[in-house]
Amino acid sequence: MSERGLLSDNEILTLCKPVDWPGSPMLHPFTDKKMGSPSYGLEPYGYTVRLGRNYQWQKPGFAVLRPGKDGAVWWEQKNAIDGLIYLRPGEVILAETVESFIMPGDVSGICLGKSTYARLGLHVNATPLEPGWRGVLTIELKNQNTDKALELVVGQGIAQVQFFRGEKPGTVYGGLYQNQTGATTARVDGAYGLSQKM
Repeated sequence: MSERGLLSDNEILTLCKPVDWPGSPMLHPFTDKKMGSPSYGLEPYGYTVRLGRNYQWQKPGFAVLRPGKDGAVWWEQKNAIDGLIYLRPGEVILAETVESFIMPGDVSGICLGKSTYARLGLHVNATPLEPGWRGVLTIELKNQNTDKALELVVGQGIAQVQFFRGEKPGTVYGGLYQNQTGATTARVDGAYGLSQKM
């Protein structure tokens, strides 16, 4: 295993197979080869996660969004119909991955968009997977097309996570999104509210 830096497929495999590593698997369910189209599974230097069925859809209407309880009311839980999610031109949704994560104390991850969808105008954004974080990953998806809808396939590859090991274990994540179970809207201070005015 490398001391630090970008993890290879063999190092990711070791962290995801509890038989080989004395701890919980880093991600589950785990596929040790590329499958599907768009593909998902283990890559030479990363892992491509799949698009989950549930997502948060932004209700129409003018509003100023900010972290806290009032931001959550502008989102509505939706489920994919017939395994497909459609994004209208310019639309943003909060989606979930099929996979859940248990990040080791010395490993962090960065989520990047998948080439196939990027070439169709999809922008994928996700915050870093911090050491010690656990849960289903929330990914922000935006259709950057101005006049075309996008069709996304549930259960197929949507984004790749690259994993990096630090020189030694750092402070583990203890933040607002620990143990999230699906696409999660913005939070502040561990709850849906602001603790103090800025």
